[in-house]
Amino acid sequence: GLSVTMNLMELHEESPSVQEAGIQALRSWTQAGLGTSVVDAGGLTAVLSAMTNHEHCEPLQEVGVDMLTCLVKRSPEHISLVSTSGGVEAVQQARYNFPGSAVIQDAGARGLYNLVSRQNWAHAPPPGGGKRDSVVTKPPDRRQTSPNITSSLTSSSVGFGSSSGRDGLLKSYRGSAA
Repeated sequence: GLSVTMNLMELHEESPSVQEAGIQALRSWTQAGLGTSVVDAGGLTAVLSAMTNHEHCEPLQEVGVDMLTCLVKRSPEHISLVSTSGGVEAVQQARYNFPGSAVIQDAGARGLYNLVSRQNWAHAPPPGGGKRDSVVTKPPDRRQTSPNITSSLTSSSVGFGSSSGRDGLLKSYRGSAA
């Protein structure tokens, strides 16, 4: 099951269809309450790697964003890991690349909102006081900031950028939910 999926995803990293099918399987296990097993087997790393390697493949990005959202929702203990491993940037990049995809926009907004609200970032004052803007801008290029997924996993940065970006994501989600 899980180990076969991980092996296939590793052997066929260049195949978007294999990566998409693998992410769908990982999401199914996560939905069944096996999020910790998925993460322990390297599933989070595999999802983020697939999303990075195939960032212009809309179906893969859809299942990737949905998987990350599912992992955060079903396994709250993984919120910090998803945040610090590049999950936030991956979702932001997918939302930026596919503004017309209702699946990516909705699942991405829900996932980012869950990350923000569960870590109580929504109520943190902006640095130095002042007003926060509500514009969601293009996320940083992950290839320049994180040359590979391994370095992203060891990074201590949350990757949200500024508090204005966090607030903008909240406003973006609340606006799409209305």
